[in-house]
Amino acid sequence: MKIDIIIPTYNRKKYLEKAINSVLRQSYKNINIIISDNNSTDWTDIFIKEYLNKYNNITYYKQKENIWWLKNYQKCLYEYSKSEYILFLSDDDELYDNTYIEKSIQTFKENTNVVIVMSNTKLFYDDLNLEFDEDKKLKSIINWKEFFLNYWTWDYSISWCNAIFNRKLAIENNCYNWKIFYADSDCFFRLMMFWNIAFIKTIWSIYRLHSKNSYKITSIDKYIKNIDYINRNYDFAKNFLDKDKLNFWKERMITSYFTTVYNNIILFSKNPIYNLNKINKYFSKNNINLKKSYLNLIKLFIARFLMKIKFFHKKMILINNKK
Repeated sequence: MKIDIIIPTYNRKKYLEKAINSVLRQSYKNINIIISDNNSTDWTDIFIKEYLNKYNNITYYKQKENIWWLKNYQKCLYEYSKSEYILFLSDDDELYDNTYIEKSIQTFKENTNVVIVMSNTKLFYDDLNLEFDEDKKLKSIINWKEFFLNYWTWDYSISWCNAIFNRKLAIENNCYNWKIFYADSDCFFRLMMFWNIAFIKTIWSIYRLHSKNSYKITSIDKYIKNIDYINRNYDFAKNFLDKDKLNFWKERMITSYFTTVYNNIILFSKNPIYNLNKINKYFSKNNINLKKSYLNLIKLFIARFLMKIKFFHKKMILINNKK
């Protein structure tokens, strides 16, 4: 079985080298590496020539103009990739377990009703030189209904950078064809709706956290628009899941999502007060009741200030990961 490791990239040459090398170290060799450059201006095209001259399983595309990340993903899935299975690897992340793809392909061979193989990840705080291992405690094969209904919990909310999935089924389910910030999560829901998910208990990838992560620079309008991915999959799941369980799922998903949005707005946005007012208006208009204590808001604003001081930022991360 051949697998395409797809690396969409834009102006991250210093990370891209680590991502490519981590794929080349994999024990499984029937791999194509597809790099789609969204018109980088940091000489990525010059840097990549060394790899193209040395490896015949690396293909490089450079867009003539920046087509936005979602369109770049669409081209990779619908035009560039031809293999049975694919993995989207962010250009600032990297693979960690060198045998993981081999294990994943074996899992697909042994379980024909599995559509996605996932695992734990290592969180690496790039600016602070800190790393922590996730420890999700899941069964090796998980029924899609169980995964769907529990996705709002910590164990089940697995990063998409860990997902190896069936390309044909992704295309049939119209993945990445909807203009939304959480297009990867939406694709995840569409794929899991009828097939099982496999979980391999290992640390497979490194998820890199830094100042330019997308969730830190996303606008409040995109965050609000993004709630549609919950509503859309709620409507789709009505035909297959118990109504009461599904309503509970939707309530918990919205609460979990907007709690994260609240935190990101206060900690990272340039104008947190304006964004909080805007999101509160959205809550009022749509009858969303998200209980946030004033004490918690004060703590978040203090944390926003302390994060500017590297020593305190590091201490905060250490404390949070000990919980």
